[in-house]
Amino acid sequence: MNPYDHGTFHFMFQCDELTRQEFIEKKGYKKLSHNQLGELAEIYFFIRIRLRQLSELAIPKNDKEKEIQNKTNSTDIVNLTFTTFIQKNFNIDEKYHSKILKPILESLDEKKIDLKISKKEALKIVKNDAEEYKNLPTHLRKDKEILLEALKERALYIQYADEILKKDKQVVLEAVKTNGHVIRYLDKNFRKDKKIVLEAVKQNGHALEDADKSFLKDKEVVLEAVKTHPYILSDADKKFLKDREIVLEAVRNDAHVLTSVDQSLKKDKEIVLAAVKQNAYALGLADKCFLKDKEVVLEAVKNDPDYIEDADMSLWNDPDILAVVNKKK
Repeated sequence: MNPYDHGTFHFMFQCDELTRQEFIEKKGYKKLSHNQLGELAEIYFFIRIRLRQLSELAIPKNDKEKEIQNKTNSTDIVNLTFTTFIQKNFNIDEKYHSKILKPILESLDEKKIDLKISKKEALKIVKNDAEEYKNLPTHLRKDKEILLEALKERALYIQYADEILKKDKQVVLEAVKTNGHVIRYLDKNFRKDKKIVLEAVKQNGHALEDADKSFLKDKEVVLEAVKTHPYILSDADKKFLKDREIVLEAVRNDAHVLTSVDQSLKKDKEIVLAAVKQNAYALGLADKCFLKDKEVVLEAVKNDPDYIEDADMSLWNDPDILAVVNKKK
């Protein structure tokens, strides 16, 4: 349930009252139906939420931009945007405009809505649908317990959290454990924190791209990253293309990595075996000597029997290999 529904329900009740008001029916003015007033409420709601989202996604570079950001998120700007839209799209005389808009604005006033949602209700809302966290009133988005609950399902919503909570290490750790990509929204000090970075790349190796560049040379971090995103190896320090432990872990998850590793490792049987088990295509990426290696070819055809054609002709009639090929076909 959207927390703003409290205000919307209140407004819909007012729609019935407004349609009976004498000033709406005065000569020269278009009578607004219940549906039209309902549309006004929806428009206002959309403008308010959209401006907030755009404002909070922006990253101000200086005090002037921060001031503009705050103004964009203000009620005055929301009301001005709404009023301008209504004046252009609805046949309502400006003299009576405020009489129609005032109850709309009052019914959707965030401060009044805030009072109607308790912490207990907010927790229930985000447990049921974490996506609703970003729509919660400001004071509830400052609550650590509510944020932690939302992060279990929607870690990226840390970007909507209060600035103080964004600097809380417990909050940050929970977020990156759920979604490593969160690291891109974190303070640069957290992107330099190895504990945070390790948790992020364990969840998603791609997070290494948004961590401090120094971690591209950190073996422990790179090793964790290739477990979930093998191709991050191409972004890491070139020395790791010769690192047997890292390459072995990478090909276990994506054999295509064998394309870019050092030539010496393409001759390493354990690495080649791990690669062809993951994808028979790796048989063509490894050193040519393995085309005659029965053990390697056998693992490749177990994965895809068509790769028997890539093997040396001396193995085409091998009974063990043929048995696998015929069984697969």
